[in-house]
Amino acid sequence: MTHRPGLVGALVIDVGPLTEADARVLNQTRSENLRNNLAGQVKKMTEEQKSPDEIAAVVAEYDGKYNFSMPGASTRIVRDPVEKEARAIAREAIKEHLKKGGKSLSKTPEGETDESWAEKIENEIDRIASQDGVVAEARKRVKAREKAQGLAGDISL
Repeated sequence: MTHRPGLVGALVIDVGPLTEADARVLNQTRSENLRNNLAGQVKKMTEEQKSPDEIAAVVAEYDGKYNFSMPGASTRIVRDPVEKEARAIAREAIKEHLKKGGKSLSKTPEGETDESWAEKIENEIDRIASQDGVVAEARKRVKAREKAQGLAGDISL
């Protein structure tokens, strides 16, 4: 991975069958992500009258560590209905907890990047979803849903 001179976040990508247009789109998306992820921090630094060199150093550091990924997108695919329900229970618990503090899952708190916030949420979902009480409740809900579906009999749609 090499950087084009004078462009923060612009990459020259050599990955085989990637067209020049594909590379431009990826570079544009990456640049937009960097801008979006750093806008709050840069604004705060500007308000604090930090020097352009200090701001540039923060941007360069973040750029160097940036991982091109989709926030909140887990690489795991959950197919087990009990695990899926346990994760839903965990997510709802986190959502309610954050709401009490005036926060939300979708709004990245100040001082966090979208990626770090998504990772924290994902880790907390994993932790809560694996607790015995949550797994037991998930089993109960899945079983109740399966029972209700059985009571419906044949559906003619």
